Amino acid sequence: MWVAIIPRSIFLLEYAEMGTMHFIVPDNEMLYLYYRESTKFKMVDNLAYEAGQPLDNETYVYLAAQMEVDEIVLPDILMDGEKSYELTKEFLESYNLKHFRTCAVPQGKNPAEFMEYYEKVAKLDVDTIALPIWLQKKFGARPAVYRKLRKRKILRTDVDHHLLGLDDFNELKQYPKGAIRSVDTSLPLTLAYHKLERPVKGMSRVPKNAQFGSYQHFLARKLIEELVCLASTR
Repeated sequence: MWVAIIPRSIFLLEYAEMGTMHFIVPDNEMLYLYYRESTKFKMVDNLAYEAGQPLDNETYVYLAAQMEVDEIVLPDILMDGEKSYELTKEFLESYNLKHFRTCAVPQGKNPAEFMEYYEKVAKLDVDTIALPIWLQKKFGARPAVYRKLRKRKILRTDVDHHLLGLDDFNELKQYPKGAIRSVDTSLPLTLAYHKLERPVKGMSRVPKNAQFGSYQHFLARKLIEELVCLASTR
C-alpha cells in the first residue's frame, strides 16, 4: 500500500518526501512548484473535504495540468450521495481526461447509503474509487463497509481503492492484503505536533504555519517510518 503524507505546513514539506506517493491538497500556492517537480505518483484533491465544496472545474483542471498530476479526485460533496454522483458524472462527460487517471468518491448520509452510491459510481468509467474518512470517523465502519461490499459482490475489483484520510494506523490491518492501493494522511505530523505517539480524542490538526522543535522532528520521522513500514505489508 502506498502512503501519502500531507504536510499541511510549508515548514513541514520535507515529510511529504517520506511518503511513497503524494496527495495534493491545493490550498497553498507555495507547494505547487514542489509537487510539479516531484516524480512520485501524484494525486490531487478537489478540496471538498477542506472547503465544503469542490474547486470550480476550470480551476481544478488547470491546477492538475500545471502540477502534472497522475490522478484527480473527481468532484464530490461531503455525505451527499446524489449530488456527488451528479457532479462526478457531469465532470467525466465534460472534460477530456485522457492525461489523468480518475478517482471517484461515493458519498451518502450513512454507511448503507454510501454502499448504494458506491454501486452507482462503480458503473462509471473511473480508475480508482475512494473510501471517505467519515465512514470511520463518524461510524467506525470503513473496513466493515469494504467487507460488506465485497461479500455482496458490489465491490469493483478491476479498479484501485484509496483511503481518504487516516485517524489510526491500526485501521490498515483490517483490510485484506492488497485490497487498498493507497492512503493519504497527516496523522503522523498531527501526533508529532502534539508530542504524542498514539491518537487521543479531540486532537486538533496541525496549524498551517506549524514549525517543529527537535523532539517533534524526531517523532514525526519515527511515526512516518512506522506507518510506511506497516503499509508496505498490506
